[in-house]
Amino acid sequence: MSTDTAPPGNFAWHAFSGGQRSHAVGDQFLLRCGPIIAAASDTDVHNRTSSLKRWVSPGETVFIAGFNWGEVDGFEVVHRSTVLQMVGPHPNIDACMNLGKVRRLDRSHLESMAKLANECHVTPLTEFTFGLGSHFGIFLEGMLVAMAGTRMQFKQWIELAGICTRASQRGQGLATALIRHALKHVHRERGRSMLHVEASNVNAIALYDQMCFRTVRQEPLVVLRRCTRLPASDMPLRAEHEVEQYL
Repeated sequence: MSTDTAPPGNFAWHAFSGGQRSHAVGDQFLLRCGPIIAAASDTDVHNRTSSLKRWVSPGETVFIAGFNWGEVDGFEVVHRSTVLQMVGPHPNIDACMNLGKVRRLDRSHLESMAKLANECHVTPLTEFTFGLGSHFGIFLEGMLVAMAGTRMQFKQWIELAGICTRASQRGQGLATALIRHALKHVHRERGRSMLHVEASNVNAIALYDQMCFRTVRQEPLVVLRRCTRLPASDMPLRAEHEVEQYL
């Protein structure tokens, strides 16, 4: 499938090894930005596992999509599932105009954003994944109650991510308003929108279907946590400045 009509599979690898390379740390086998791990599709098991142990510290939890991982010695499988890669519509600019309640989020909002992401069980937001894109939110009585933004990018494809609404505020169209705002932003950037969503998240998929997103592929997702007690020979080999880039 041409990248003109659909984004590539293993999207994180294409993003982190391409235009967003400066946001990632890693090597020729594996790259990471915050909790997001990307592995080269043609990497053999030995090199892939060695790189994973090098770049993930004891106690860390990481998310790997777009690539099948078996059991890894020294890691616990926290979660396995399937994600859908969906391509968004060209935005209806007229429908996006009345969005005065949507605010641009900056680093001063990072703590509130991370808390909301944690409450809504979306991929954890860190200082470094924040830097991948633009972010938008809706506040109620000074509290961030819904947000959405952009994250990974490859060629013209810009991923929408971090779409979530506090449970008590759902059903009011906040996610729809934020997605429309994000679509408008992507349109201004002369990009094409896409997103990833777990196949089990039927409510989100129903909303995306209603907004004319279409599924182009399914990919595996695995969440791994590295065991906290490791022999010295298995400790990460990263330089101190590399660790500081995303912890």
